[in-house]
Amino acid sequence: MELLKDRYSIRKYKDLQVDKKLIHKILEAMLSSPSGKNKKPWEFLAINDRDLIKGLAKAKKGGAQFLEGTHDAIVVLSLEEISDTWIEDASIALTIGHLTAHDLGLGSCWIQIRNRENHDGPSEDFVKKYLDLPDGIRVVGLLSIGYPDESPNREKTYDFQKVYHNKYGVKYE
Repeated sequence: MELLKDRYSIRKYKDLQVDKKLIHKILEAMLSSPSGKNKKPWEFLAINDRDLIKGLAKAKKGGAQFLEGTHDAIVVLSLEEISDTWIEDASIALTIGHLTAHDLGLGSCWIQIRNRENHDGPSEDFVKKYLDLPDGIRVVGLLSIGYPDESPNREKTYDFQKVYHNKYGVKYE
């Protein structure tokens, strides 16, 4: 529970390359993610080329510009034809990467790409073209990774008004 209580999205990073061993651990965790019928439709593209990352900062109208301040990112891909749960499976892997980064003392932030827009059209099309991805690959999101250079407010609240007991609308107590 402490991992979940303590984790926040980090959008500001120190100007340091993340140790490749830590990126490897994050990827290992993501590759260990559960998937529907164990089909594992996800694939990952680890990027530490600053110019490539700066270009990915243009993938969305808002919400990706902070990528310019990091040295490392993982592009979360999925193969739609392998599984009808390709979105959920890739999202689980992205979440596991996010939590693992925090557990390793790193900051990270999920950047939604699927169903988002940049200034020229769909964000997914932009990323596919920019990274020269093959046909059939879908882009679910990006995970920025770095050494945190911010400390978000650590006070979280839990709205149990959104939790029901045995029947929708029956308050959980």
